[in-house]
Amino acid sequence: MRKVLYLFSALLAAGAIAAPSVGASEGTFELQNTSGENARCFAASVLMSDQNYNVLLSCRDITYPGTTSGTDIFSYIVWGSGTDGKTYKLGELGVGKVYLKTKNAFDSLFITREKDADTRSPKGETVMKGSIQNIDFLDTGIGELNEDITPTPTPKASNINLAQLSGALAFIGIFALAIILFLITRR
Repeated sequence: MRKVLYLFSALLAAGAIAAPSVGASEGTFELQNTSGENARCFAASVLMSDQNYNVLLSCRDITYPGTTSGTDIFSYIVWGSGTDGKTYKLGELGVGKVYLKTKNAFDSLFITREKDADTRSPKGETVMKGSIQNIDFLDTGIGELNEDITPTPTPKASNINLAQLSGALAFIGIFALAIILFLITRR
């Protein structure tokens, strides 16, 4: 019985140590420019049920072709720095909007200009980088955000509606017609 208890305890401890950090790569990234240019990117990452992190990335003001040491470079590559300290290639940026998928957890993203789009490790100049930020909206409960909510008064409806107004005008018209008929027939 003790062997079973020790085996169960060992398996439980191993599972706790080896369990991946699910929310490590879920969040948003604001990639700031590091090369003195105006380019910048925003990314959002979510862990899906297939155990892949889906990353949606959108950039503004990226210059094509990029230049490094006077050489035209057409490849911007997106990399993730893993929670394990390793660097993973996520994919090519293309024209500034891209959807990427990876099984590797990461806590920061960076973009390099590469001469060869098929490179397996970052060799070019790092042009943007950013770290993960929590999605505050998802991490708080209902009503926990410290936003003041001010009620807006609704305009009060008028007591006289169109049907009542037309009825009153018809009554006045008939009354005026009756008076005119009375005056004409009296002579």
